[in-house]
Amino acid sequence: MKNKRITGMAVFIYFIALLLTLEAWGQLPATGISLNRSSTTMNRGAELQFSATLMPENANQDGIRWTVDNTGIATVNPVAGNPLQATVKAVGAGSTTLTVQTMEGHTATASIRVVVPVTGVSLANTDLELIRGESLSLSATIQPADATNKNLRWVSDDPDTVRLVEPGADSFGSWHTVTIEALEAGQARVRVETQDGNQSAGIDIDVIVLVEAVVFEDETVEMNSGDKIQPMFEILPADATNQDVWYESTEPSIATVDEDGILEAHKEGAARIILRSYQDRMIFDHMLVLVDGAEAPEDEEGMLVLTEETTGEDPAAEKGQNPGEAPPGENVPSDSVGLGARMPLIIGAVLLILLVGLVMMFRKNSFGEMKKQAMASSAYQEEPVPIAPLAVGPEEVKIPGRAVVWGLSGEFEGQGIELAENLLIIGRDATLSHVVYPSHREDISRKHVKIEFDAEKGNCWITDLSANGTYLADTEERLPHDQSVSLRSGSKFYLVEKSELFEVEF
Repeated sequence: MKNKRITGMAVFIYFIALLLTLEAWGQLPATGISLNRSSTTMNRGAELQFSATLMPENANQDGIRWTVDNTGIATVNPVAGNPLQATVKAVGAGSTTLTVQTMEGHTATASIRVVVPVTGVSLANTDLELIRGESLSLSATIQPADATNKNLRWVSDDPDTVRLVEPGADSFGSWHTVTIEALEAGQARVRVETQDGNQSAGIDIDVIVLVEAVVFEDETVEMNSGDKIQPMFEILPADATNQDVWYESTEPSIATVDEDGILEAHKEGAARIILRSYQDRMIFDHMLVLVDGAEAPEDEEGMLVLTEETTGEDPAAEKGQNPGEAPPGENVPSDSVGLGARMPLIIGAVLLILLVGLVMMFRKNSFGEMKKQAMASSAYQEEPVPIAPLAVGPEEVKIPGRAVVWGLSGEFEGQGIELAENLLIIGRDATLSHVVYPSHREDISRKHVKIEFDAEKGNCWITDLSANGTYLADTEERLPHDQSVSLRSGSKFYLVEKSELFEVEF
């Protein structure tokens, strides 16, 4: 009995000594393990260190393993010399789980979410011009394209000038494209902001008001030789952006008008003073001037044809034309107004009418289809277009003194449109344009571009009237707004994008 007690005491002392020895050597088995965080969110490319704690703290550290479920989202690498620490690197967007495990099978986990932060946002343009009443879509591009949080909001610093059409676009959401509307003349800045990263971009918008008419206060004035007056006129609408005008006289020897609008009478006779808008030379009014008791001529319309001599400022010189050269589309007869002097013009007009009749006879079907397309594309057309272009076929030969605009791509691909009365306007409004785009094409302005042709001199001009631009195809240069630019036969131009490409031939 005494020996059994001694044996049991010895075994107990042996186990106590063994435990003390294992503890001294750090070889105690682990009873559990934990991590310093249970979840985290990381930006792609970032690194973060995790730490594990054993229970007991002095338990055996051998055999500890670190793993992640999806190495396409995050990777883990133990720290050299310290198996209880590891570095996690975020490599791709998504969620995964980090696990640490002891040799005895105890585990601890942490959830890892990797996001792609927004680094920037941009708009296609930094500035833009809109006509009052026009609407336009703006689209924002977020960088990088795979950013996690793509929420945006839009702000107009002057909603009375430019407003956001979509309600709620001023709060963060999936507003990658919004529609803006130009309400009043002025300037406004529209800004887009990201919810993530506090990034922003802006566009400056100028809202203009187009001139619709210029009107003299008086239709007729009577003057004596040597008198000077300044006729009053009105620009409609009154708040039109371009208030500049220029003057001409049909009979400079009878009455002249200077660049400031001062009218001076010289001798007995009748003359008409022409007032034109600088925005569009086809917007004009005229006033009859009777000097020293002269009576109004019976053929008043004949007086509207200008002579080669002008009495006012010659805007052609400012627009790159030769001084004294008539604006495109206007005929310039000699000083004689007799029947003999007009005979060549009358004969030419008769021949031109016959030629137009033949073209319309052979191309009647093509022209009819084009008019139907124009009428269908504008739900609010109330009356036919006043000047209708002639549709011609690609098989027809080039005729001197005739200009044709060919559609090379886009809505009017394969169609040829002759400049009736040497003028062609392309746009989205059937009441303002000859060639009409569908109403849903909001990138095309109601009155987008104007082409004019001087058949006698063989000159051709193009004028951009749009908000989104007309471009020369060869140089991709945007045409200046409201300024005539000379074209050569074969010149190509496009509206907004290269997909709407035209060529002019004359």
